[in-house]
Amino acid sequence: GVEWRQGRASVISDHVVEVEYEGVKAMFEAENIVIATGTEVIALPGLEFDHKYIIDTDDALEIANVPERLLVVGAGASGLEMATIYSRLGSKVVVVEIMEQILPGMESELCDHLHKMMRKHGMEIYVNSQVKGYGEKDDALHVSIVKEGNVIEGLYDKILVTVGRRPCHNAFENANLQVDKKGYLVVDECLRTSNKNIYAIGDVIGPPLLAHKATKQGVVVAEIIAGFKNKYENTAVPSCVFTIPP
Repeated sequence: GVEWRQGRASVISDHVVEVEYEGVKAMFEAENIVIATGTEVIALPGLEFDHKYIIDTDDALEIANVPERLLVVGAGASGLEMATIYSRLGSKVVVVEIMEQILPGMESELCDHLHKMMRKHGMEIYVNSQVKGYGEKDDALHVSIVKEGNVIEGLYDKILVTVGRRPCHNAFENANLQVDKKGYLVVDECLRTSNKNIYAIGDVIGPPLLAHKATKQGVVVAEIIAGFKNKYENTAVPSCVFTIPP
């Protein structure tokens, strides 16, 4: 019984969403609206995406041929997951992380063990390091990596940039909803935005950016809209990084 439309949506009032699809614009009225627009990848200055040589995680899932040499910028969850996949597929993988450990913010002893295991499987990992520039050379990308004042030069077929995400706000930027300093929607314990008729769930309300967290929030909101007394209790959210081993 769900009516589904694929198009570009915009919240234009408390109870109305405008959707452009199949060349037409339609208005949908509702007592309640739920925003679940998620996040999008952030580009790194100097490493803007061309989606051919400088790629994001979506591009990395669509590559037709396994790159012989892959540089991954950012050792967060998505960066290490992609690094693991392509290393197992045969790429020579190098990971660069600006912080002092992989998976910044996670338990350091666990990260040290994973770091050693990834290196054992043939990946090179540079922490406290930055990519300082690149140029084209011999049908490849010539990249300079700076680590503790030393410059490491290398040739790569593709550079995968995974330095973070930001909320997708196009659908509600004109709805006058309260956001925090990073652009995430602000919600209360019932997941209501600053407009009591508009709810928000998932990545668009902030980290941790996890699918099972969004699912739980969706269930809570559905029950609240249906008239049940409920709230989202953000006490402990389990998470996993799907490297090998996870």
